[in-house]
Formats: sequence, structure tokens, C-alpha cells
Amino acid sequence: MRTLSYANPKYNFKSVGSIVARACRTAAGTTINLISSVVRRDIDIGLAFIRPAGHHSSTDKVGAFCGLNSVSIGAVYAIQFLKLDRV
Repeated sequence: MRTLSYANPKYNFKSVGSIVARACRTAAGTTINLISSVVRRDIDIGLAFIRPAGHHSSTDKVGAFCGLNSVSIGAVYAIQFLKLDRV
């Protein structure tokens, strides 16, 4: 498992429970897989309907049923691991 440098080591999912935590990790992983597939040109266009959305979360806390911000994680992944200049 890769660790993104923007990740907060103290962040945990105790407040949302294991099922929501698993859903958040799956959503973030799906986002990363889609971005990787587009960058590698395995597919021409990527579109994903990701739930939970994650847009209310921050780097150190869960917000309004959003455990992980999948879009932000995907962007950081693209810059750090896929070596893109911008996303």
C-alpha cells in the first residue's frame, strides 16, 4: 500500500464505523484506478459515480458522512506517483 505524503497519520475512521470506512477506501481506490487507466491510455475517457463523495472531509477529520475526499486523493496520487505536473 502506498502512502500519500498529504495523508494525516492521526486520521482514523472510528467516528464513522467500519462499513463506512471500507466504502470510503473503496471509493478512493476506484478513483485512483480510473485516473491511472486514463493516464496509461488504457481508456480514452473516464467517468465515475463515486459514493461516498468525500467533498466535506478534510485532511484530519470526517465531515458530513464524507470520510475521504476521493477527488483530492486522486489528484495527489496523479502528481506524486504518476508524475503529472498538474491535474
